[in-house]
Amino acid sequence: MGLRRRVARPDHAQTLPLAEIERHRAEPPTEERWILGEVDGPGGRAIVLADAALKRIDQPFADQHVAITVVLEDRGLPDDALAAELNAEEDDLQARMAGTAVYAGRTTRPGARTMHFAAENLEAVKTVIDAWALVLPPRRIKVNFEEDMDWSFRSRELGLG
Repeated sequence: MGLRRRVARPDHAQTLPLAEIERHRAEPPTEERWILGEVDGPGGRAIVLADAALKRIDQPFADQHVAITVVLEDRGLPDDALAAELNAEEDDLQARMAGTAVYAGRTTRPGARTMHFAAENLEAVKTVIDAWALVLPPRRIKVNFEEDMDWSFRSRELGLG
């Protein structure tokens, strides 16, 4: 069920002084931390975009997996125009979630795109999702919350170890 990568994996971890680690943590994410691939998951084959550098230890209290699925009415994969709309909506949601939940990645299957977050405070997450949904064009949205203290969703949904 592993991820078949299409983009090179980030360099293997190296031992860095604490000050260097803190500097990297403060830098904005780069393309190197994101991987694009395919995974055979619980819902069948999916196209995955995932943050391979995201670590559980950096988010010690984020023990809730939040999966937000946008149902695609034609039941297929999005065409370029729809993909651009979904990407813009996803970017907006990520910006709204800043400080509330950490974005782990997304899966796109025929009929659905699911964004995966890890969060600590579900009430704050629900408030953000409700506000985000109000500005969307008419779409069917499904939201699932599950306690996931070991972040097993990363391997199950995103194909990451």
